[in-house]
Amino acid sequence: MKKYLLFLFFLKCFVVEGQVMFQKTYGTGMEEYFLTHQTSDGGYILYGYSAGFGLGYVSDIYLVKINSVGDTLWTAVFERESTGTLWYGCNETNDHGFVVTWETFDSTVNAHVACIMKIDSLGSEVWSQSYRCLQSAFLNTFYPSTAKQTADGGYIITGTGNLGFSQDFDIILMKTDSTGNVEWCQSFVAPNHDGGIDVIEVQGGYVIYGVTDLQFNPSARCLIKTDLLGNLLWSRHYGGNGVPPAYGISFDRTADGGFILIGGDASIVITKTDSMGLPIWSVNYWNYDGSSYANSVKSTNDGGYLIAGTEQDSLGWKMLLLKIDSVGGIIFEKVYGPNYGPSYGTDGGYAEQTADGGYIICGTLDTVMDYRSFLVKTDANGNSGCEEATYAFNVTNFVTQSYIPPFIAYTGQMTSSTRAIRSARGGSIKTRCISVGTSKTEGENQAITISPNPFHTSATLTTSWHPDSYRDAAGNLQLNIYSTMGTLVRSEGISNLSSYSLHRGELCEGLYFYELRSNNYELIGTGKFIIE
Repeated sequence: MKKYLLFLFFLKCFVVEGQVMFQKTYGTGMEEYFLTHQTSDGGYILYGYSAGFGLGYVSDIYLVKINSVGDTLWTAVFERESTGTLWYGCNETNDHGFVVTWETFDSTVNAHVACIMKIDSLGSEVWSQSYRCLQSAFLNTFYPSTAKQTADGGYIITGTGNLGFSQDFDIILMKTDSTGNVEWCQSFVAPNHDGGIDVIEVQGGYVIYGVTDLQFNPSARCLIKTDLLGNLLWSRHYGGNGVPPAYGISFDRTADGGFILIGGDASIVITKTDSMGLPIWSVNYWNYDGSSYANSVKSTNDGGYLIAGTEQDSLGWKMLLLKIDSVGGIIFEKVYGPNYGPSYGTDGGYAEQTADGGYIICGTLDTVMDYRSFLVKTDANGNSGCEEATYAFNVTNFVTQSYIPPFIAYTGQMTSSTRAIRSARGGSIKTRCISVGTSKTEGENQAITISPNPFHTSATLTTSWHPDSYRDAAGNLQLNIYSTMGTLVRSEGISNLSSYSLHRGELCEGLYFYELRSNNYELIGTGKFIIE
């Protein structure tokens, strides 16, 4: 019997349900262009750049590791000696660390070079390498878009550069070992400029998503399939009469082994392909009153897709989250952030589905005074708890044709060198709202306190509000306590708020949210506490 009761106790402690929702900003007030991924521990990694630390020439690489409710665990800043366009990527590795990608300017060769850094799970550098095109007379330039760990423990990198086989930028695919040493490098050359955007490892090789600037179809989206040594197997580019402009931006693998491609130019253009890159359907999402820009697309567990981007109209910029089904039908359209005027707002960079069935979207919040990393966690319907609105797209289905672009693959040489990179840590967090499985929100200046916090056995809850106006006929207020995943774990009445003792009781160690409500369920205030 004792073993059975002990089992029930642990089951109660570890079974969670519901969805956390919040809006938070991070940084020093000089951050921009952020992306995010959920990490294997249930938290998130944020990645972009900051001009608030002064290590580099203008802006530095900035990473923020947070837990599942958005609280900061650590930050890391790495020097970036460049003033040009920021090309960057960040992905988790098998050891729970991260591989970080960016470009920087190397004054010794007068060129922009790729930097790849491996960091551990606490944000400390393990190794770093810089790469430039050895044979090229075209500035030796290599702009990396992303680096991802491969099945053999090494890394695959794609981007834009020149290995000396043309006078234009070309798509680069490079493979390294587990410590960043180059194993091989391939260049895919077509007339005019080309560029690699992202790469996915598939069975027997890699698939690259990029752009190719062909004369009869400028800035066309393209897919390239290679074997495990980078040899070209097939390639496709997408266009045709009546196809809206669609600069390649992001892609993902789909549940049926095909691919979902996203692009656009003042509208959002999506194409679904099969595993050989042949188009199945295409949709254009647009509006009369403004412009919409996509920045990422990810597959979701229900067979649909999630798009993050930016909506611009006369009121300014808004972070955009668009959820569609498996054939492009809209499930919901949401925008997030305050209105600061036509020249300010929120810019959506990246979104993906989270383990609790909700969504995470990250971008930039640009106010009159500063600009910060902006992170929004929603439930399964795109609700975050504050400063959000429903958006309405016009939808046009169209036929995309695929062509075989005139790519020629060349094996080139890439030189690498160990790079000394200065680092720092810092930044602050601001909560705009936080909820636990409902539409409840928490402001930044709550007048409810719990002391001590954290506590072990008991704490005292007090408020600066006069409680009489909130008491129900029985003289009680209602205190509800939730787990981090939104489960209501305790609900109790309070008759004497001026000296109310909160006892731990059956609650496990960890973080909890609470709300105080009146008899008619009016929300008086919210907060959080930690039990040690």
